[in-house]
Amino acid sequence: MNEEKRINAGYEIIESCTIGSTELVIGHNPKAPNPYVCWYCKNGTDYFWG
Repeated sequence: MNEEKRINAGYEIIESCTIGSTELVIGHNPKAPNPYVCWYCKNGTDYFWG
């Protein structure tokens, strides 16, 4: 698989799952106070409810 890295707010998206028309993603930033975050995502670039 040759996917480009996805980054949001300094977090690399390390996992994603699509349920219906909604994508859920997990981001990781080992240098952040909270190293793991989750967001909903639309169109692969619109992250919200994190």
